[in-house]
Amino acid sequence: MTGRPLATGGALLVLAATLASCSGERAPTSADTVTLYSNNNATVNQNFTEAGGSLEPPLKVSVVQQGSTSALLQRIAAEDGSNSADVFGNAVPGVLAGHAELFASYQSPEAAALPDDAVAPDYKWTAQNVHVAALMVNLDQTPEGAIPSSWSDLTDPRWKGKVLSGNPLDSGTTYTALYGAYKALGDDFARLVQNLEVTDDTDTLYPAVAQGEYAVSLGYESNIYAYIAGGQESIRIVYPSDGVSTTYEAVAVIEKAANPDGARRLVDAMISKETQIKILEKTFRRPSRTDIEVGEYLDLPSLSSLNIVRDDKDSPAERKAFEEAWNAAQG
Repeated sequence: MTGRPLATGGALLVLAATLASCSGERAPTSADTVTLYSNNNATVNQNFTEAGGSLEPPLKVSVVQQGSTSALLQRIAAEDGSNSADVFGNAVPGVLAGHAELFASYQSPEAAALPDDAVAPDYKWTAQNVHVAALMVNLDQTPEGAIPSSWSDLTDPRWKGKVLSGNPLDSGTTYTALYGAYKALGDDFARLVQNLEVTDDTDTLYPAVAQGEYAVSLGYESNIYAYIAGGQESIRIVYPSDGVSTTYEAVAVIEKAANPDGARRLVDAMISKETQIKILEKTFRRPSRTDIEVGEYLDLPSLSSLNIVRDDKDSPAERKAFEEAWNAAQG
């Protein structure tokens, strides 16, 4: 029995392309794929992946997840000139500014909805969310039923040993929180520090208060809100009336990215209104955008209602002054 010769070589490639076209599907190309180096949790990363996939044409987002910001930055530096990654997220602006040579300038059209200070002057990072430092309070554990409303309240001796804190020289979260106290209290900062129980294990800050081991801890509102959303009625978020410190978390396009066009498209998607609302609803992280009313989605106050400390905590001079005050208070 004789039949038609089998297609070979280039003919097979033409046939495959024709079949893909007829089926309405298109094989992914390098232009459709981006790699995100991320220190975020799986929920946030999933939202970034979905954001890329919702674009037209869709982006397939490959996530390299690692909890250590410094390790990811070292990896990017080691790959210089042959980068396998395209986008980095998230880190505080001070960290990104300290490694500016690793990132490319990109002015996203989505940044029009952000405050001026939420975008680097050289466009090497763009804020994706805002962390607000706050007190996590367990009403069942406070002395004499007292509820602190300020940093000044926590300088009272009755709070000694009841307030859990990370080490601000090692923990960015704790530094952000205590910077507000440092600016608010002045010389009384030492009295607060002497009341703190300091731990190097920042993973314990929230569960220790939730489980009643401490009355108060210092942290981010998004992490505290998770306990409230989970139904723990004894937990409250307190924003110190004498000074609340905030910090952005930002994303950046990597210099010499493997797919620079895809990287820019992913950054647009990551800071879009739709993505920021989803992350707010799922992880309680406050958006960086000004066109999202947080109170419409969660029971959180507006930033304008808080006494925000506006000083530049990320400047080397401010950080050095804080560290000196902290070390002096340790005795």
